[in-house]
This record gives sequence, structure tokens and C-alpha cells, in this order.
Amino acid sequence: MTKARQSETSWIMRRDLVTNPLEIQDIEERFIQLVKSIKAGPPADAPEQLSVGT
Repeated sequence: MTKARQSETSWIMRRDLVTNPLEIQDIEERFIQLVKSIKAGPPADAPEQLSVGT
């Protein structure tokens, strides 16, 4: 790990982070919806996406 990354990690670890339970719940819900949409695949009427470099 580089010295800069060690300092950054150390700074983050020293911070007293305060979390908002309502915000965490919202993030969890959005994450669950994202995973469900990925598992379901693209909608049947969605245009085919081209990969980069083609």
C-alpha cells in the first residue's frame, strides 16, 4: 500500500462517522432493486446495447 493510501485509510478510520438509519434503509432498498433488475435481465423491448470498442 502506498504511503498516500495509508494516510487516507488512517484518516478515514479516525473519523467519527455518523449514520442515518433512514438513509441506510434507502440505500439498502435501492441496492436490492438494482440486484433484482440485474438478475431479471434487460426488458424484452430494450434495444441491444453495443459493447465499447465495436
